[in-house]
Amino acid sequence: MNQTKSKGIPVSEIMAYGEERFLGIFLINSAIIIKENQNAIPMDAFLCKQKTPPGIEYSVKLRHNLTKKYGEFAKKVHDSGIYQDDFDPNNILIDFLNNNLILIDFERVKLFSSSL
Repeated sequence: MNQTKSKGIPVSEIMAYGEERFLGIFLINSAIIIKENQNAIPMDAFLCKQKTPPGIEYSVKLRHNLTKKYGEFAKKVHDSGIYQDDFDPNNILIDFLNNNLILIDFERVKLFSSSL
């Protein structure tokens, strides 16, 4: 997480992490608990109109802007040499207060020294 943050990618603070392995080698299941961010909601929930923060009105223009920001965020993550095996809107939080996208779900992250 600290390496991801040092590359300029906003991330949530990890509170706990656990995993289940078969024969101690093969990852079967994993879970991560992150610190709650009162200003952020999951991007997929917003895009599917399941959740809207107080004071924010859902619009096609806002959805378009967030989708564009998601593409820019994906490029920044990629250019930073961060590979997240499950990079999709359900692993991104939208922080409306700070106008940020935040990467979550770190158990599948691999860091490379150069752009991907």
